[in-house]
Amino acid sequence: MCQTMTRSLDAILTEALKNPEKYDYLVVDSLLDGNEINKIIKAPVVVAIYTGMTAPLPPEILKAYNHEISKQMIPVNKKFNLNMRDYVIMHSSGDI
Repeated sequence: MCQTMTRSLDAILTEALKNPEKYDYLVVDSLLDGNEINKIIKAPVVVAIYTGMTAPLPPEILKAYNHEISKQMIPVNKKFNLNMRDYVIMHSSGDI
C-alpha cells in the first residue's frame, strides 16, 4: 500500500503542476496531509474520511508501517519540497 500511495501522490501532483487550471477544492484522504499537498495545488482542502481500518493495530505494527511510509515519501517530499510523513493516524484537517 505504501508504494501505491506514494506513486499515486506523485502522479497526481505532477499532473496538477502541468495543468494551469485553478482548482476549486482539493479532496484528500485523511491519511495524507492536505495542508502539505495544498502547497502545490493551492485550493481549499476537503478531507475524505478513511474507513479502511476498522480495528486498532498493535503499536509495533503501526510504528513499522509509519516508518515504511516515511521512507517511501522521501522522493515525493524532495521532488515537491513537501514534508509528508507518518500518516496512519488521521492527519489532515480541512478548510471546508
